[in-house]
Amino acid sequence: MTLGTTFWDLGDSKKAVEQEERARAIYTEHLGPDHQQTLSSMHNLAVSYAAMGRHGDALKLREDSLAIRKRVLPPDHPDILSSMNNLANNYAALGRYVDALKLREETLAARKRVLTPDHPDTLRSMNNLALSFRDLDRTIEALKLNEETLAARRRVLPPDHPDTLQSMGNLALSYWDVGRHADALKMLEDVLTIRKRVLPPDHPDTLKCQRNLASIYSELGRHAEALRLQEETLDSQKRVLPPSHPDRIAGMSNLAGSYEALGRHEDAFKLREETLAAFKRALPPNHPDTLSAMNNLANSYYALGRHPDALRLYEETLAARL
Repeated sequence: MTLGTTFWDLGDSKKAVEQEERARAIYTEHLGPDHQQTLSSMHNLAVSYAAMGRHGDALKLREDSLAIRKRVLPPDHPDILSSMNNLANNYAALGRYVDALKLREETLAARKRVLTPDHPDTLRSMNNLALSFRDLDRTIEALKLNEETLAARRRVLPPDHPDTLQSMGNLALSYWDVGRHADALKMLEDVLTIRKRVLPPDHPDTLKCQRNLASIYSELGRHAEALRLQEETLDSQKRVLPPSHPDRIAGMSNLAGSYEALGRHEDAFKLREETLAAFKRALPPNHPDTLSAMNNLANSYYALGRHPDALRLYEETLAARL
């Protein structure tokens, strides 16, 4: 397990997963499937699978871990609630938004029963439930919960704490969803300024914030600013993330959108092809992100005058969505 962590730190995800798979097998053989060390090794391996975009493999581990913990631990045990939280995140990554919502609601209710209102785990569950509301277009509920979470985190945490900044970023996106565009832009710009001050340039949280801010620039028609930020973000993602990582793939898709907005259709087309291929490797065929990538590639075909190719892909996308 220590070697796996070390290989991750060195950027070798393949060797990291190999070590973590060995650790899980050895713990299972010598300590049994229900032992705490075995469950810890399953958790670490699931985190690594998810980081590589192998969400199906991570899902199986997390479902198994939760079933074991429910069998051997008392209800509302912190490890059970942690497993429920992780499994819900996995559902969301696979586009199973209703399943994620249900599990996040259960987790938050349990944490409110056994923890204080301002406990970090309670606030984390509130944050995650707000994400589920956004995934399901329940924008007003998401906004209310994001505001409540940020207010609580500001009461108990420093202004530049990662959790405070996370809540600011999520609230900014909720502002955007309900049409408060100026508020959204100002808050995201503030978050990015703080993140660049306190984090390394290639930190995942910095890159996520850059990506979100670039999307808002695009929506506001500020395409040159969006392009600059997206190129900077994707360059960093290629240095620090594996090719199948969802954030890296999303960065490619966003950059393609800016190319299209600026009339650079050949550049956009190349990225659209790469994006769809990457999503097909990392996600199920009917995942919303895969289908969106298919539709975007069809748009690129159309923009280049390749109308038969566009029609074929539009029909394929529609059939999958039905």
